[in-house]
Amino acid sequence: MDQTSLLQEGVYVFQLLVAVIVGLLLDYNRQKEHKHAGIRTYSLVCMGATLVTIISKDFYTNIAQMPGATIVPSQIAASIMTSIGFFCLY
Repeated sequence: MDQTSLLQEGVYVFQLLVAVIVGLLLDYNRQKEHKHAGIRTYSLVCMGATLVTIISKDFYTNIAQMPGATIVPSQIAASIMTSIGFFCLY
């Protein structure tokens, strides 16, 4: 394992930790307003959205160079935003 891949894995872990912290802050705010989501719900949703975004970004950078590849990573991000927006209504 070289230094570059180890550094990249550290960046991924940091991004996931930030997502969990932001999710906990959102969840705390919703619990304060007596909404229905549980204490871990938003932290898990934020972590999952971050993980899907990381995977789609890496998939795009590795696969997009192949001839005939028509991959649009922004579609995945748009789907995540739509899902989270729908989830926030409840």
